[in-house]
Amino acid sequence: MIEGACFCGTVRFRIAVPPTKLYQCHCSECRRVTGAAANASCLVPVNDFRWLSGEQDITQYLAPSGYRSHFCARCGSSVPNRMKHFDLYWVPAGNLPGDLDMQVAVHLCVASKAVWDEVVTTGQRFDAVPNIDTLLKLLR
Repeated sequence: MIEGACFCGTVRFRIAVPPTKLYQCHCSECRRVTGAAANASCLVPVNDFRWLSGEQDITQYLAPSGYRSHFCARCGSSVPNRMKHFDLYWVPAGNLPGDLDMQVAVHLCVASKAVWDEVVTTGQRFDAVPNIDTLLKLLR
């Protein structure tokens, strides 16, 4: 089991099975939300995820495109959110301990990456977002 938290520690959660593989999304919406070249995250089954504190301190922004961003109302950190149509939580890698043995297995939306973003050679690349079954197989 591992625990994760936002920057200020208000929003805390536990994952029963530590993830070993991450994906990075290079789309413009993920760049804007993170302020970085890509959004690194993992997908966790609902049954393996548990809120410990701060769930009431989570705020959501819904962009006109349908993109959702959940963040701590106190510190602004991105925090996990349950995916709309799947029994999964999206979990930002930055909320997890930095000493976990994880690797980036997939790069999404490479066709829309910023010109200054150099995608490393590790991991499978997709120009857009593949279907969820394909993504989940690569993240196992």
